[in-house]
Amino acid sequence: MPASQPKTNGDLSDDIRQLEGALVSCALQVETVKQCQENHDVKTGQPQKSAL
Repeated sequence: MPASQPKTNGDLSDDIRQLEGALVSCALQVETVKQCQENHDVKTGQPQKSAL
């Protein structure tokens, strides 16, 4: 995430929306990797790992 120097409340709000969007995108990527790993574990007979 790039550095930010908001000058107004509007700029800050825009930055917050961009950050929220980036966090959602990251969470979706993590969930995709987790699901792929779980599918791989099922196919290869690996035991399920407990959630942390």
